Amino acid sequence: MTAMCDGSGQFPALSIPPKIAYMDAGLDFAQRVSAVHGFDALAQNQIRLALEEILVFLIQHALKGQKDASVLLTFETLAHGLLIRINEKGLPLDTKNMPAFSPENLKTDMESDELDGLSLFLARSVMDTVVFKNRGRNGTEIELFKQLPGKHIATQVAPPAATGQEPKVAAAACPPPAHTIRPALESESIEISRCAFLVYGYSYEDYIYYPERITELNRSGELRSLVVVTDDGVVMGHCALKFWDGRTDQGELGVLFVKPEYRRQRLGAHLWRAIVERARENGLQSIFARSVTGHSASQSLAHENGFVDCALLLALFPREVELKALGGQVPGKMSSMLQYAQLKPPRHRIVYPPERYRAIVETLYHHAQIPFTTNSSAIAEPANREPCVQIQRVPVMNIARIDIQSIGHQPERAWAWTQGCVRRLCGEKMDAIYLSIHLEDPAAASFAEDCANAGFIFAGIAPDAFVGADALIMQYLNLAEDPFAQLTVCTDTASLLRDFILNDRKRLNTSLGERPS
Repeated sequence: MTAMCDGSGQFPALSIPPKIAYMDAGLDFAQRVSAVHGFDALAQNQIRLALEEILVFLIQHALKGQKDASVLLTFETLAHGLLIRINEKGLPLDTKNMPAFSPENLKTDMESDELDGLSLFLARSVMDTVVFKNRGRNGTEIELFKQLPGKHIATQVAPPAATGQEPKVAAAACPPPAHTIRPALESESIEISRCAFLVYGYSYEDYIYYPERITELNRSGELRSLVVVTDDGVVMGHCALKFWDGRTDQGELGVLFVKPEYRRQRLGAHLWRAIVERARENGLQSIFARSVTGHSASQSLAHENGFVDCALLLALFPREVELKALGGQVPGKMSSMLQYAQLKPPRHRIVYPPERYRAIVETLYHHAQIPFTTNSSAIAEPANREPCVQIQRVPVMNIARIDIQSIGHQPERAWAWTQGCVRRLCGEKMDAIYLSIHLEDPAAASFAEDCANAGFIFAGIAPDAFVGADALIMQYLNLAEDPFAQLTVCTDTASLLRDFILNDRKRLNTSLGERPS
């Protein structure tokens, strides 16, 4: 238990373990602060009651079993009242649909959800404001406000401080209960958030911690969620198709997580097969996945379902990803294996890799069983199109993408623009920049050669990365840590990619070392 000031140094704060035994200390502290701020004895007791009900609710529903968690209480003494902020990083709560209670409908034998509603009802009955706020990766914040006589509320909410790591939960080894895999209901968005938390803590992409955002993405079709549920409707896991840039011919398989207690029951494999079949039914040409390299589970699932390794994206995922049920926290940045599966007969390609990458590109196409012809000829005429270069930043991963959808008939223009983008992104301290080059553009070979001489290294290929065209993927690393640490690969193709990229990076470091300062 720790007493402190908040980050501004102005407001008293208290951090307590999420246990009933420590709760009285927090309640005594709150009552003392309210007394100093001028509340009478009745108001002090009301504040104590409200805080007690909220803490009990959180301990039972968000922090149960979270042994290393803590609750941060901050007391903001305002001229017009007292604002208590409660910050915790336990299980995500459905902040839009908290349990309700009505005295008129009180039952003789109160059910658990009715008791939960009663706790919140009591807190709201003695405070002017009780608000639950979803802070995404920063957990949940609850505001309790009590107004001094004759005052009014006008507060500004600050982001909560980060708390400690979440505990690991053991996985069961028994067969799964009877279950169904089906499209997710909107009401199940909160359970999808909880699944993500139990597997990744608060280190996944931010949108997954906002149930309303999950609902919006499914309504728009950008996300198409499947859940595996018991016959009683308990959500055990989730997987989805993600669609980028309005594409309808290719989707990404992702957002796959299974609650730890069901992890060893092959539910992830069932979800993977179901989402691939859904993609096939939707008429997709192909599908891809970005599997973490911190463990082998997701990579192996992809291989079991016919996916092939085609690129290794170094330092893609955020730092300190919390694989709660899969071995704990991964230090540094994790890399990603890009894997591809074709769902329809592939078309024949004519691709233009630079000579230095020709052999590895041909090997990757052979392994993917995609018919192709390579042509690295420097005399090939560029397409009669204007350059088309797009940039996308991904703040939560601290990375950026540059897509060269068309090099155009003046490659020097696209190259100058790309160089400018790289300088700006490095100035923004991006950890990695991934460059997708239209590999079926005759100017691709010379353009990629310029990139390799300017600090980019090989990553792989991305079939169908553009509408009707493949991409050569190159990457620019802007971080000091070793991106090959904590890297697990599962196939000969993946090992080949890792070794080739490692040697390409050594080549780059050697050439940089030989340059005059």
